[in-house]
Amino acid sequence: MAIIGQKMFTTELVNSTFNITAEQGIRSISVLLISGAGTVTGNLTVGATASSALNLALNTPITFETDSPTSLVGISIEAPAGTVQIIARQ
Repeated sequence: MAIIGQKMFTTELVNSTFNITAEQGIRSISVLLISGAGTVTGNLTVGATASSALNLALNTPITFETDSPTSLVGISIEAPAGTVQIIARQ
């Protein structure tokens, strides 16, 4: 019997940005601000209200997931003056 595993993507942003696109196939992502400042921004507009940047709270993880066969798309994680750790899976 073969054991099928789940591959994980990990990275640490330092004064940089990570944009999630459909081509990456990411279905789940967790983000943790470990120092400085960081934001997360979606690209969905609901009615007349566009998405805006949300400040990440120090040492407070957030997770985005989809149960559908499609991947997450249009999420921007920024660490313009800090360090953010990211763990994701397809």
